[in-house]
Amino acid sequence: MHIASKITLILGALIFVGSIAGVVIAGMALSDAGFKEEVYVDRSMSQTFTIQENKSWDVSIYVIHPADCDTLELSIVDSDGEEVVPVLCLLDGGQGNEEFYPDGSEEFYGSLNHDIEGMEYTLESNVEVSIRGDYCDPCAKKQLAEVSLPEPVASLGSAALSLSLFSASFLPWFLTTPSKTS
Repeated sequence: MHIASKITLILGALIFVGSIAGVVIAGMALSDAGFKEEVYVDRSMSQTFTIQENKSWDVSIYVIHPADCDTLELSIVDSDGEEVVPVLCLLDGGQGNEEFYPDGSEEFYGSLNHDIEGMEYTLESNVEVSIRGDYCDPCAKKQLAEVSLPEPVASLGSAALSLSLFSASFLPWFLTTPSKTS
């Protein structure tokens, strides 16, 4: 194999590995852009907690199994005395298949009606409950939509180019290697 072919082979391999790393790093950076999460209650049956964030946050309630709609007693009251838990229990989508959830697993129960920043809430339940909030910055969503397609496509394009360079570096070797047919 000629020295030029070896150099082309090594460069093609380095460019290919670098472009794959670029795709992975760009994907990880884009997936976390503008996303924030907060845990207010972690597997508790009785607790007072405060949501300092504004109403643009999505606050979700999860019950910990074993739980079912027939025996679940869940109350979340704000500091004004208003009940903020969804009235309708739709554990397991209302299908009655609660036995398919192993003990200790979380199941989405509903969203908390959270309107006032800094509101204090009191949780009372006969099963463990987790409450988490998440927020995705609208500006980051817009930026993510603008950037999410061109960067990975460009990275994949460079990966394809480096793969073609890598494979093309073998061409002189195949053309100059004598056939071993008898």
